[in-house]
Amino acid sequence: MRVVVLLCCALALAAAAAFVYVPEGLDGALIVAVAMLVCAQVVSLLAARSPREIEDAKLASLAQRISKNSADLDRLSTRWRDQSQKLAELEQRLSARQAREPALPAAEAAPAALPGTQIRQVAAPPRLAQPHLAGNVPAAAVARPAPILCLEPVVRLAEGRTAYYKASLQVPGRGATDVLQPVLSVDVSPPAGSGEGHDLQLLKDVLPVLARLRSRRSAAGVFVPLGAATLASQPHLEAYVALLQANPDEAAGIVLDLNVDALAALDETSLRGLAWLANMGAAFCLTGSGAAQCDLAGLAELGFAFIDMPVSELSPATGQLSPDVESLMQAVTARNMTLIAAGVTDQRRLGGISGAVSLARGPAFAPPRVVRAQSVHMNRNRQVA
Repeated sequence: MRVVVLLCCALALAAAAAFVYVPEGLDGALIVAVAMLVCAQVVSLLAARSPREIEDAKLASLAQRISKNSADLDRLSTRWRDQSQKLAELEQRLSARQAREPALPAAEAAPAALPGTQIRQVAAPPRLAQPHLAGNVPAAAVARPAPILCLEPVVRLAEGRTAYYKASLQVPGRGATDVLQPVLSVDVSPPAGSGEGHDLQLLKDVLPVLARLRSRRSAAGVFVPLGAATLASQPHLEAYVALLQANPDEAAGIVLDLNVDALAALDETSLRGLAWLANMGAAFCLTGSGAAQCDLAGLAELGFAFIDMPVSELSPATGQLSPDVESLMQAVTARNMTLIAAGVTDQRRLGGISGAVSLARGPAFAPPRVVRAQSVHMNRNRQVA
């Protein structure tokens, strides 16, 4: 800009000088001199305005960025409020449902295996079977066997092969005829205030086994029970999440499994823990009787991708689907969720719902399988190495 101004001034001086030496060209010299001075003035004005225009452009760009960030923050705030509202509504509905149900007697409330479920029998350790122990050691002094990992196949009906496994912790009986007793199973609602240590132990046992299953491509993942006690305890939940984060490849195949009754009993602290896991991208499964009465829209927002229900509720013995079941299947399909038929004792029972149910489990396919402790420890050692 300065060069142009100087050039215009030089031309104006040259035109003035031409008036001295060439009197006949007075008019032309004056016109040229005035024109050059005007050009110089215009250029100087433009030069003087340019910095201000640049600053204005910068301010406008900064204002636009601030406006965009504010809009993003508003959207995030709205999404958080919506999610909190849905959690509150879900809690109210579950509390109302729990209040409507009659309280079970103490004998019925005790954990027990599902009706019709066949569980593999495991013999007691040899040291417990020795006759002299039974005669010399009091029953209270005999240590309770440690819980062992069991996996129940979840079969994909279209392929006829195992797609997932349902994990559980079960204790072997003291005698050869005793069956396994579930300690932590999503099919059994755990007592309130217990399960934090078992949740973490089960996850530690499942992760190395899952690494082997995924390496062989024999299963897409494992459903791992998660109790309300872990969700309500910040130290236990942080330890649980830290274990998942330390094993990202295996964690990708973990589906956190919640019992319907456990979900209904979640308090505000537990719901916050559930929302935290959902924001981290965890996948969930809701298991148990009465899952159809839950808020499927709210569950889908939280990351529930599977609904595991007894086959008796999905396919009545009459073979005629009730309007509630048909509505449930439509709602599940619309939300890209997957229905699992549990407790299947006869595969012919699945004929009427084969179009809506893609996964199934139960004695008709295979009972829960005991995972040998040597296999768990071997895979753990490989992970450490």
